[in-house]
Amino acid sequence: MQSLNKFIPEIHISADPANIPWKDAVVWITDDGKTRVYEWLTKEHISYASWNMGTLSIIPKESSIVGETLTALLVQGKIVLIGTNIPIGR
Repeated sequence: MQSLNKFIPEIHISADPANIPWKDAVVWITDDGKTRVYEWLTKEHISYASWNMGTLSIIPKESSIVGETLTALLVQGKIVLIGTNIPIGR
């Protein structure tokens, strides 16, 4: 399983949940078959997040490096968590 952070370095990855800024991030959890893997994008890169039919849409800020490349990042994960400091919907 390949992580998105190889293509988008602003996406963080860790197997240790203590490394995650929970209130300031959108986190999705994947599984490489042996270990639970946490991937996240922090609020300085996120304009807002919304979801529909099990798919999370992260709309990046235009000022973010992510926003220079992507219009949206669509995430499907077994578990997706949205921190309290992340704007929701529009």
